[in-house]
Amino acid sequence: MDRKFIISIDGASSTGKSTLARKISNLLKFIHIDSGAMYRAVTLFAKNNHLLSNNLVDKNALIKLLPNIKVDFVKNNIHLNDTDVSKDVRDENISNFVSRVAEIPEVRSFLVTKQRNFTINHNVVMDGRDIGSVVFPNADIKFFLHADLNIRVERRYNELKSLNSNICKEEVKLNIIQRDYTDSNRQDSPLIVPENAISIDVSEFDINSLFEFMMKKIHSRLSQ
Repeated sequence: MDRKFIISIDGASSTGKSTLARKISNLLKFIHIDSGAMYRAVTLFAKNNHLLSNNLVDKNALIKLLPNIKVDFVKNNIHLNDTDVSKDVRDENISNFVSRVAEIPEVRSFLVTKQRNFTINHNVVMDGRDIGSVVFPNADIKFFLHADLNIRVERRYNELKSLNSNICKEEVKLNIIQRDYTDSNRQDSPLIVPENAISIDVSEFDINSLFEFMMKKIHSRLSQ
């Protein structure tokens, strides 16, 4: 293949986007960009600089500090200002604020530029909420994943349980509901099904069969 190839995987929280993107990127030897982790890294930066409080984000202060933020991936691990923060960004406190940080237009513009720059020299699999609709509307193949709320809650709860034995399932559910609302109703780049995306109800697959289904679609596109 003599040109870059872009695969976008969009969907709401806890639909398995990142897991599938990693599996696909590993098989194809593409770069995996977890755009959600990038927004989490900015949220962590805001937390470390005391810009989060009482469910609010000090937007003006964060915007002014954006030039001080360096977000990168090293061996598919998210780095913030040259420090591996892969575990830190999964903290539930970060989850509670990330959608509020992600709805700030200046933050989105800042990160979209970085996301596009990743593809200058690399074939990529990128997952998020606006990849096929905004970041790469001309992606070679687009997927949109959706699932029943209770399935997503169970997936997220099990993921967090391994990190925090005191996590409450009801708290996880409320967090996902709030994130769904914020992501779908923000004015800048809301969560939508991108044009020409292959929409998949992940409730109908286990992870391996879903991976195989997506790979068949990708190989078909790669061969064109």
